[in-house]
Amino acid sequence: MNKLYILEGCIYFDEQAMALSINGEQENTIILPAPSARLLSELIKTNGTMVTREELLVRVWEDYGYRASNSNLNNYLSILRRSLTSLLPQTILITTLPKKGIVFQANIEECSVNTHQNEPAESTAIIEYEEPEPTPEPESEPETGAALLPKWRKITPKIVLFASIGLLFSAAIWSFFPTSLPVMSERHLFTLSQCRFYLIQDTPLSQNEVLSIMDKYDISLNCDSYPRDVFVTHYDETGKRRVMTFFAWCQRDDNGKYTRCENIKKVSWRRV
Repeated sequence: MNKLYILEGCIYFDEQAMALSINGEQENTIILPAPSARLLSELIKTNGTMVTREELLVRVWEDYGYRASNSNLNNYLSILRRSLTSLLPQTILITTLPKKGIVFQANIEECSVNTHQNEPAESTAIIEYEEPEPTPEPESEPETGAALLPKWRKITPKIVLFASIGLLFSAAIWSFFPTSLPVMSERHLFTLSQCRFYLIQDTPLSQNEVLSIMDKYDISLNCDSYPRDVFVTHYDETGKRRVMTFFAWCQRDDNGKYTRCENIKKVSWRRV
């Protein structure tokens, strides 16, 4: 049985095929590199909570016998982020907390897909990636080299064609996806009791606006009792229907390390 995840109600992630698509449509499908696919699988497992970069390096690379590096993590996370954005623009599913870790936040539905050829698919939205077994041909006498030559002449143009398509596809991927992940800066905005508030991704909010959003969504941090770092992102672009607010807060221990992280995402729509 293969696992199929539906993100935000419309992005299909076929874990076995390492494919992302819109509503399972083959014409709107992106095949992820293996590291990006493993990254997405791990982020889905930790949905709604922060996972550190060190944990991802171990689970995505070292556990599979590969050498882990921050450069690889940045590159393949960038590919994954842009693949998701290309299928569902203006949707933020992956948030990087600078020097802390990664938070994946999405509405996820998990399905089981039967990939056996003889069992029909339950829904037209599920993509079958397994090719049927070739029909065996009747046995015949071995052919000589002279007899084989015309077949090779027929096959060679196909090989050249597929190789050319592969090269063009690879070039398109590298031109579409940058090789490095954009650095997201954090800016300290204010301190409230034991809570320190930071804005990320150039969020243009004031202290009063942040507190107003917290009141609106009934976000209580209990800053008098627990020391926390709070990271805030807010998207409210002119002319756009989607308005998103993301809060992530991590409790600090005596050594300044995080012992627990939580987050909340609120999405609203408006008429344009």
